[in-house]
Amino acid sequence: MKKTAKKIIISGIVVACFAIICILLSMRDVETFHSKYEGTDLSHDVEGLEREGTYAGYLDAHADAASPSANVDVDIYDYASEGDVSVYTDYEGEEKALFANTESSVTFKVEVPEAGFYNLFAEYLLPESRGVMAERAVLINGELPFEDAKNITFTRIWTDAGPVREDNQGNQIRPTQTEIFDWQSAYFKDDMGYIVEPYQFYFEKGTNEITLEAENEPMVLRKLQLLGVTEDISYEEYLASMPADPGSEAAKNYSVTIQGEDSTRRSESSLYAKYDRSSPTTYPNSVTNTVLNYVGGETWKSTGQWIEWEFEVPEDGYYNIMIKGRQNYQRGSVSNRKIYIDG
Repeated sequence: MKKTAKKIIISGIVVACFAIICILLSMRDVETFHSKYEGTDLSHDVEGLEREGTYAGYLDAHADAASPSANVDVDIYDYASEGDVSVYTDYEGEEKALFANTESSVTFKVEVPEAGFYNLFAEYLLPESRGVMAERAVLINGELPFEDAKNITFTRIWTDAGPVREDNQGNQIRPTQTEIFDWQSAYFKDDMGYIVEPYQFYFEKGTNEITLEAENEPMVLRKLQLLGVTEDISYEEYLASMPADPGSEAAKNYSVTIQGEDSTRRSESSLYAKYDRSSPTTYPNSVTNTVLNYVGGETWKSTGQWIEWEFEVPEDGYYNIMIKGRQNYQRGSVSNRKIYIDG
């Protein structure tokens, strides 16, 4: 009992001390720092705390620059290099092309007729290697224009190695993925998707240098260009530039269903055909067997990934495109895809 009484007394003393401390603290004068910041505009951004080397900062630094409409070809065979760089002859349908291996650096001189912003555009082929995307750092006149120019990515091309097979139970077996080594074209842009349009690079009038440093994967170039920065045209402008004739009755009444799982090319080997049993409206459908009936899903969620389908129409004309899809991975979010017709 004595020990219990002693514990109660000690606890009471501790609580009383804590209460006294709280009372004393509450009686202190509160320093508001009003006088310290009197006359200071706190709505402005604090200089020195912003992230350096951003693309937005790069654009702001050249805010008054023009956007010339002329395109400029770069002579890729007049170059200086470090590492394994060489000119291929009679390569993949081209008389010559420029090969740059991993850990190489190649610098081109280009005569720019008018100072301003340009897009960089390349036609390339990724030869057999590790099967991952190629990465290049871009330097303009020996300097990195902005931080994200360190990682310009270039995709590969994958396709099915053979037809869909079935096992002895009638279940479909998807084919393995194999790589296609073919020419592609691409703007230099943000692979994360935060910047929707291709990067704009500022060039002075006269002689400039473009350096491509290989971060990984070998690459073969057949064309490098500076393209004038243009704005996307509106749908109305697009229609106005197309023929007014909508086509014959055959075109108007034409309809074809292209199954999503029947894609012909894709940017990554993970974008293969899959199967889904959650909806009876998905075609083809089976409750007992595995049948391939869709493509994409959770593997088709990163910016820059693409899937391609090939099909034929009876004649030139206007056609509607309808897509049956589903986004059930993030509630309330919207999926966005950019559509290209014949590139």
